Amino acid sequence: MLLRLPAHLPVILAINKIDQLSDKSLLLPAIEAWSQAFSFTDVVPVSAEKSVQLDRLLTVIASYLPVSE
Repeated sequence: MLLRLPAHLPVILAINKIDQLSDKSLLLPAIEAWSQAFSFTDVVPVSAEKSVQLDRLLTVIASYLPVSE
């Protein structure tokens, strides 16, 4: 599905539930694997339940939104 998106469209990979990952060292290889499969504009690991990195995710999303007049 991702390969069907227009090339100019920014795609952000948000990886949720990072708080449930017992071995955090597995996160970086997973991000690298996903990034090799698709050219994401940005990657943000989050924990929605624990509010980890949600501010960063919102900032990243907002940076790609058009400015309203």
